[in-house]
Amino acid sequence: MLNMKKQTLFGLSLVLFSLLSTFNIEAQEEQPFFIFKSHPFDVEKAREEINGIIKQGYTPVGLEVVDGVCFVIAYVRTEQSLFNNWALIYYSDLSKIDIEVGAMLKEGWVPQGFSYTAQGQYLLYLKNPLKMTGFRIVNVADNLNELQKIIDEAAKKGFLPYGLSYYKGRFWVFFLGVPDLKLKRIIVVRYKDIDEAFISGLNEQIARGLIPWNIAFSETSVFVLFGE
Repeated sequence: MLNMKKQTLFGLSLVLFSLLSTFNIEAQEEQPFFIFKSHPFDVEKAREEINGIIKQGYTPVGLEVVDGVCFVIAYVRTEQSLFNNWALIYYSDLSKIDIEVGAMLKEGWVPQGFSYTAQGQYLLYLKNPLKMTGFRIVNVADNLNELQKIIDEAAKKGFLPYGLSYYKGRFWVFFLGVPDLKLKRIIVVRYKDIDEAFISGLNEQIARGLIPWNIAFSETSVFVLFGE
């Protein structure tokens, strides 16, 4: 979230961190279908919290990082577990990322979210028997129409967006080749803030049969990727 941004935005990061921290699953009378929650920027503490949420029937489906502040993970409630393990890996040398991510794919690790920081890139993986044929990372200017065209064209070739990030005015999309998985449609929606309109917008899309699948933040907007 707000990764690789100007120092002047750090205060906003802390405000969002505080807001996201209030999304407490235990406080809900009924478990919501979709949540996103901030976790401490401490791998062991974050691991304990993430495991606790997974035990409540949630699958992590998206990642954003406020460098040095927190990890923000989006979760979807599932009737049955879609994976048997997870990992959060940081890559500091992006020149080797093709080799390193390729090795993870061969071992059955599915990238489910990624986020850039000033020092490198984080990837969230799920251990899943999903058949994968490869991956590609594509970037496009901040234009939702152009982004939609790229997503639609990639889908025709069997590549679906398994990660969404925002850096320096551009979208970065992690596409994964999954020939056995077909979606009716994939869209990215821009929201102005994390407020009542945001929650209402999520509920409207979910009611239409769209599942929140990834989330990304810019200095001024929140982007959610939905799939059906």
